[in-house]
Amino acid sequence: MKSRPNLWLSICSLAVVVIAVLLPFTPLNGFLGFVIPPPLFFLVLAAMVILYLLIVEQVKKWFYRHYASR
Repeated sequence: MKSRPNLWLSICSLAVVVIAVLLPFTPLNGFLGFVIPPPLFFLVLAAMVILYLLIVEQVKKWFYRHYASR
């Protein structure tokens, strides 16, 4: 069983991620107490997100294989 998220959910989720990533680079960073993260942070963050998505997809497949027919 394949399902896709609603278009607006996807757009809002991506918008929140973009805002969160860009916020430390704006003039608000000092007011909010943010610092610009080092480039390695973004590499580690991307790796963690990709790994998370792969694990979630595998767990979802396992779940539907074992519990979808009940």
